[in-house]
Amino acid sequence: FASDLGKLLKIVGWKIKASECTFPPKFRNLGLEDFIEERIEQANRSQATNDGIIRQLRGALDEKINGQKAKDLKDIVRSQYDVCMIDECQDTDRYQWDIFQSIFGAEAFPKKMLIMVGDRNQAIYAFRGADVNSYIQAQKGAEVWTLTANNRSSQKLIAIFNEVFRSKD
Repeated sequence: FASDLGKLLKIVGWKIKASECTFPPKFRNLGLEDFIEERIEQANRSQATNDGIIRQLRGALDEKINGQKAKDLKDIVRSQYDVCMIDECQDTDRYQWDIFQSIFGAEAFPKKMLIMVGDRNQAIYAFRGADVNSYIQAQKGAEVWTLTANNRSSQKLIAIFNEVFRSKD
């Protein structure tokens, strides 16, 4: 959908029509145009919120609800991306995790790869629905690498902050 489905994820909240976009040739005639047009119109009518768009995309990818259309939509994304990297993964919510898992999870491996970059100790968006437990759950069965060097700040700066936090005042 649009030659780059990543664009859909960015623009679906804006006023657009599926007829203004094109499917990659190998995915034409799958019957997805009407399906996506309906989702876009639904989003446009409801003045979609970010959370609403995420939930709609999650629903569109649910094979129990949408069957072959959900599989085809996943195939469109997979056909365009070999690797999915989620930075600050600790701040995703369960709906976002379901989306990435359904497209790039075990079913797509080893042809596709899902890389998650995050630190559960930095999970700060619980107030907007981020769920650090989704991140912890995602780590189960995954290969986990730990960065041992901090390249974002100098030792002197770290020592100053450590002293501030140790201070009792």
